[in-house]
Amino acid sequence: MNMRWFLVKTICICCFLFSNKTQAQNTVDPKFYFGGIVELTTAFSDQGAPLVNQYRRNDSPFDNMRATLFGDVVLAPRLTLFNQTILAPTSRAQMATYWRPILQFDAIQNETFELLLEAGKLSTTFGSYGPRAYSNRTTLISPPLIHHYFTSLRSNQLPANNDDLLKSRGQGNNSIFTGYSGGGSTTLFHGLPIIYDVCWDTGIRAFGSFWRFEYSLGLTHGTLSNPANTGTDNNDGKQIISRLSLIPATGLIIGSSYARGAYLDRVIGSVLPAGQTPEDFVQEVFGFDFHYEVRHLKLIGEAVFNTWQIPNIVDSQNNRKDLTVLGWYMEGQYAFLPGLYASARFDQLTFGKIPNSTGQLLTWDDDIWRLEGGIGYQFWEGVLGKLIVQDIHKARSARTTFGAAQLSLSF
Repeated sequence: MNMRWFLVKTICICCFLFSNKTQAQNTVDPKFYFGGIVELTTAFSDQGAPLVNQYRRNDSPFDNMRATLFGDVVLAPRLTLFNQTILAPTSRAQMATYWRPILQFDAIQNETFELLLEAGKLSTTFGSYGPRAYSNRTTLISPPLIHHYFTSLRSNQLPANNDDLLKSRGQGNNSIFTGYSGGGSTTLFHGLPIIYDVCWDTGIRAFGSFWRFEYSLGLTHGTLSNPANTGTDNNDGKQIISRLSLIPATGLIIGSSYARGAYLDRVIGSVLPAGQTPEDFVQEVFGFDFHYEVRHLKLIGEAVFNTWQIPNIVDSQNNRKDLTVLGWYMEGQYAFLPGLYASARFDQLTFGKIPNSTGQLLTWDDDIWRLEGGIGYQFWEGVLGKLIVQDIHKARSARTTFGAAQLSLSF
């Protein structure tokens, strides 16, 4: 069955089951709500922002102009259709990647328990960054590395062996990354990030809260690293994604997340050994995060432990070897005066090691760390200005430092 029709049927059935008894007395006319965010950004560099910050669609958070438009429709007292459309002039992707429709039903709402159901393009609920991804909600400009940086592993092409993978270390962010000789698609493509928050996945989700806990459980077409943002699946597998957070005290949130799903494209099936399918190889991610706020200080941290199962890569005993990466960041914000703040984030990706043909252990991709810091000022409601400096250090590459300014206008 087509997944999009399945999503529509599922949410409609749920709406009927939960709202049928109160439909008559709660019938109202649809209500429409419109808004948007416009970002005006400039990088103080002749070459613009480094490739480290680039997205798959060829745009970046440092492009001169970008807009997100919201058009929400309250269809019934407990049923809402959320719509987001992204306008990025420098992007080269199809329109389907920019439209984010979500149908949400408020199934249960009382003092002790809340349950909401969603279907459509789902925002990333792994970790704590997703709700802060909008420019008017984040104190910096770029997303953390774990939420967008492209490694040198691809979903549509396989390395033939360890040396074939190692020769392309550090090239995942290059849009003309030629890839490997192990077979698959010949289309030029970026590598895989751990989490690609920029594109939302298609699926269904239940989320809510009880006591001091908040929870989310979803089933999606794609994976964290390879979301199905056009609604079309790239293989016959599905991803399970979950999150559970606890609020043990005022100002403190502690969360954990888990996701597992097949990430390889269907085209890989033609070059796999007999009896194996793309669905046999999964991405598995464990995540932990915290958010602490006291007076004028905010501290946010997140760590992920990511594994990609992959054929053709072996350890020193010639056994199949998974590709691993540890990613983390720590972010702080301090408000000096009303509207004026300083903020900084340090994030890092550390890759696991595999042996080359001579037995030398090497990281399968280049380790990277990045420091971004700056100041911001809320001029008035809906107008936020930022001035940042970003310092990037990538193994086997020259260190890069640049500055940028952004004006975020929300309405």
